[in-house]
Amino acid sequence: MSKPELLDLVNELWEEVLGEAPSAPDADFFDDGGTSLSAVSLTFLLEDRSGVPVPLAVLLSDGTPEGLARHLAAA
Repeated sequence: MSKPELLDLVNELWEEVLGEAPSAPDADFFDDGGTSLSAVSLTFLLEDRSGVPVPLAVLLSDGTPEGLARHLAAA
C-alpha cells in the first residue's frame, strides 16, 4: 500500500474506533478522545487490516494518523 492509502486506512479505523474522523493529520489519538481500551482496539484493527504488527508503544509514542501511517509504511 502507498502512504496515502495507509493514511486512509488509519483514518478509517480511527473513525471506526472513536466514532469520528481524526481532527487533523497530526491529531493525537488521546486528545481526540481515545482511551487505553480504544488504543488496543485501534492497534489490533490496524494489524489485522494491514498485516503489519503495531505495538501499543507505537501509538503511545507517535499516536497521530501521520505517525501510524509512517509506521505501517516503514514495515
